Amino acid sequence: MNKLPAARRFLCVLLAALLFLLSSCAGAGQKTVMQVGGNKISYDEYRYFYINHRNSHENAGETGYADTLKGQVEASLRMKYAKMNMAKEHKLTLNENDMTAVANMKNYYIESYGDIETFRNALAQGALTEELFDDLLEFQALDEKLYEYIIDEYSGLVISDDKTVEAYINNHFIHATHILILNEAGDDIAANLRLASELRDRALSGEDFNGLIDQYNEDPGMEGDNTGYYFTNGQIIAEFENAARALDIGEISEVVLSQNGYHIIKRLTLDPEYIDEHFEDLRKAYKARMYAVLTEERAAVIEVEYTDAYDEMDDAALVANAYIKTDSD
Repeated sequence: MNKLPAARRFLCVLLAALLFLLSSCAGAGQKTVMQVGGNKISYDEYRYFYINHRNSHENAGETGYADTLKGQVEASLRMKYAKMNMAKEHKLTLNENDMTAVANMKNYYIESYGDIETFRNALAQGALTEELFDDLLEFQALDEKLYEYIIDEYSGLVISDDKTVEAYINNHFIHATHILILNEAGDDIAANLRLASELRDRALSGEDFNGLIDQYNEDPGMEGDNTGYYFTNGQIIAEFENAARALDIGEISEVVLSQNGYHIIKRLTLDPEYIDEHFEDLRKAYKARMYAVLTEERAAVIEVEYTDAYDEMDDAALVANAYIKTDSD
């Protein structure tokens, strides 16, 4: 269902999957609104996280999220600086080749938009300045380097021998498939919900679930494949994971709303043959989870301090991008 070339879909991906990969310093001419682990957070950086968390809720049709929104922004900043601190501790930095790759990546995206001004306008629509975009690409590269270091067997930080991984899969992985009805721009959302509800009723009435997947599923990741997904904690969108974990084997969920659309989820058994055949892929998923655990532990203990400027920001001002000037401006 992706309708744009890969490069021009970048901002949508960036604002979702890479939401937690922003590195930055306080922008010139802006007040510091927070400090996280002693690092200054500028208005632009804070607003980037705030707007994109907010948009995630809005795009999913959610309400009543205002009380939790600032906490989600803080959690994102904690995670970012936890990774930065871990990279420093392990003396990981970007070398010349890394920076060249970052520059080439940026040029690729600029070219995909045709010219620099169109590119900058697209960034602005995603609550990004060009400076923050550059920092994001650099941090993405550093995060990848940290990940490879942490999961490498020689670091000794993640144990990933066959016995350990197999035990983890059997105790913590879930196998689930689903029918996804995408909520895309211009869609009749109510009609999508009616369709999802009808498909759930048909499945509960005994109609073949795989047949319904073949006919109606709009998940591009499952095109031509009814296997579904094997995943562990934090490796799939939260609404899907939470619903799947609540199911018994063979049970079908209620209609589940996520930022992608409406899901009808069916939990399946773990297939030993599938596990054997895809063991190395599952080992990678296990390593990714262990990396997440280590960074989450560090993020939980990072100190956060607020400045007076933090109290000046409210939802309306952040949405309208009401610039906070420094005392010297």
